Amino acid sequence: MQHQVETRERASLRNVAAVAAAFLAVGALATDIENGHFRGASGLPGSLFPIGVDGTIDFSGASAVSAPIAYTPGGGTRSIAFAGLSSDSRFRLPFRSELSGSSEDTVNGHLWSLVGFDLASSRLAVSLALTEISLPDVYSMQYLVPTSIANTQFAIGVQDAFALAGANPRQENRSFYAAATRRFGFAHATLGIGTHRFEKGFLALSGPLGGYCNGVVEYDGLGWNVAVSVEIGSNSVLQIGYVDFDRAYLAAGMKF
Repeated sequence: MQHQVETRERASLRNVAAVAAAFLAVGALATDIENGHFRGASGLPGSLFPIGVDGTIDFSGASAVSAPIAYTPGGGTRSIAFAGLSSDSRFRLPFRSELSGSSEDTVNGHLWSLVGFDLASSRLAVSLALTEISLPDVYSMQYLVPTSIANTQFAIGVQDAFALAGANPRQENRSFYAAATRRFGFAHATLGIGTHRFEKGFLALSGPLGGYCNGVVEYDGLGWNVAVSVEIGSNSVLQIGYVDFDRAYLAAGMKF
């Protein structure tokens, strides 16, 4: 019996590796650009809302800021949120400065919605984000790769799927990625690699800090971030933290 379990796990790993390699190869051939500029809330799974292994919003699950996690929201998971990333260590409301009449760009605002879907043996998450007032909408998708490996999940995804806003400030492009998240006791570790925005890889360590809090430390491929998500009431979440350890980050959202 033990041998059969190990054989299934090896087969699952081979299948995951093959799917991820093919997915990233397609992305790498798409175009050639430099690193992306998406920082702060990404709107990808794990951003603001911690996700459990079952695909529900769960404060004992894994969370993130800019990088995705492999845990993928399923059917019945719907959320909407906004976030702001300051240019310094001061927390500010998540609206761009031109809306307030300021000549100094001190806050980059994000607004996004994420919906999860149940598939036959997997899950799919789709998000729509407005990364800046002056940029088009950003569509992102993540697919949970079916496996039989205990405590570990794998996912593949794409940020800015239709290359409308671009993951680079000078060129428009989409960024493919593959991620793995594993549970170690109460903590969750994520490791991933991708193209363009994620070409330097990403990693994260997250977990519960109490019944209503979840913390994360991550490297998103461009720098180190730290944040804490706090459940407010039964449907609202607040996340505060720092991008690059010195730029204030604030996000809030609702699940419904």
